[in-house]
Amino acid sequence: ATYDAENEIYCQCHQSVYDPFSIVSSIYVGRPRPDD
Repeated sequence: ATYDAENEIYCQCHQSVYDPFSIVSSIYVGRPRPDD
């Protein structure tokens, strides 16, 4: 995880560091794997 892209990788809501793909699914779908 890089603090450089804390806006994309770091989720302040969860206050944890997620992978770029995981954080996206968390924001858009909120599921481990976007089915669409």
